[in-house]
Amino acid sequence: PYGIATFGQKVYVTNNVWWSSGDPATVKVIDINTNSMVATIPVGINPTGIAVDPATGKAYVANHNDLSKSFSVINPASNSVTKTIPINNPPAGIAISGNRAYVTTTVNMPNGTVEVIDTGTDTVISSIPVGRDSWGIAASGSYVFVANQASDTVSVIDIATNTVVATLNVGDDPTHLAFD
Repeated sequence: PYGIATFGQKVYVTNNVWWSSGDPATVKVIDINTNSMVATIPVGINPTGIAVDPATGKAYVANHNDLSKSFSVINPASNSVTKTIPINNPPAGIAISGNRAYVTTTVNMPNGTVEVIDTGTDTVISSIPVGRDSWGIAASGSYVFVANQASDTVSVIDIATNTVVATLNVGDDPTHLAFD
């Protein structure tokens, strides 16, 4: 297990598999009322980050591998992947704000990016340069915060303009973020 997200009465857990030993990389769906697994959903290689759109219930999974470089979109009603969207670099973390999913990529040189996905159409609509090796991501109502591990910084993105409005020096290797 690597990433976890909740929605309604379900918990989604990514199962990080880098190679095929007969076990595919999956997202397990757990019913919190019965504490039982209700679905196993095959996704791309090495799923890491996962986030659920609170408006639609769709889960977005980052498939962090040079072979897959994509994210999977899961329909909560059918517990199946409805779309796999390729991107240019391996994705790592995902955050949802409004009708957008923000996906970090772990490019070390020269910069990582945040790919902006329209959750209505499930298409990439923008790419925002951030620091090197961006992993963690968290969203507030107006901003997205990105942990740039190799740059030792956090990028602050204004979601109204999809631009970086601040870069904060935070010390060695920031990897994950949370927003309350």
